[in-house]
Amino acid sequence: MKRKPTIQVEDSSGNIFADLGFPNPGLEQLKAELKLQIYRIMKDRRFVELLAALDRDVEITVRPKRKEHGEVSVVVS
Repeated sequence: MKRKPTIQVEDSSGNIFADLGFPNPGLEQLKAELKLQIYRIMKDRRFVELLAALDRDVEITVRPKRKEHGEVSVVVS
């Protein structure tokens, strides 16, 4: 009888991108989490109603980087 090969299993670090050796795994994880949150809002079709219910102006700004690398931030006032 032929013996099946054993499979080595390792615990995850909690960041799949780090586990797979991606450069900048923290940034990749952040982008994935943001995409998931946007997907959930859009899936529920509550996006426009949510913005109106917040009783806030929403502003998204894209500008040239100010540091060596671009950065992502959220400002709430």
